[in-house]
Amino acid sequence: MAKAYFIGGVPRVGKTTLTTRVLKVKPMLTASTDAIRFTIRQIIDSNDEPELFALRDLVHSNDKSGLLHENPKVVLQMQNEESAIVWESVLNFVKSNLEDGFDVLVEGVAILPSKLAELDFDYSAVFLGNRSQTHLD
Repeated sequence: MAKAYFIGGVPRVGKTTLTTRVLKVKPMLTASTDAIRFTIRQIIDSNDEPELFALRDLVHSNDKSGLLHENPKVVLQMQNEESAIVWESVLNFVKSNLEDGFDVLVEGVAILPSKLAELDFDYSAVFLGNRSQTHLD
C-alpha cells in the first residue's frame, strides 16, 4: 500500500537536504510546497487569493514597514494563511498519487501539524527546527 511522507519546518532548516537523502534510500515521487506555491501563483489572480501573495509582496517591497523584523507573529500568521491555500494543492497531489499506488514525499513550510491532523490516510511526518544562534539572529 502506498504511503505519504511529509517533511515540514521553518525556512532554511534543511528540509530539502533531508528530502534528497531520503530519496537516495527510498526513491519515490516528491514535491516541494515552494514549487507548488509558485505554480499556483502563476494561475491564480492575486485579487482572488491575496493571502497567497501578501508575504511575497512584502519581501519584494524591501519591507519599508519593518514588519518582517519587528512583528514576527504577523509574519507567521501571513505564512500560515498562505500555507492553508497551498495545502489544498498539496493534498490533491498526494491523494492522486496514493490512489495510483505511488509513495509520495512532500517537503516545505506549508506542511503544518494542524493540516496533517486532519488527514484520513496513513502517513509519516517529521518537522525540522534550528535553534542555533546564527539561525535565531
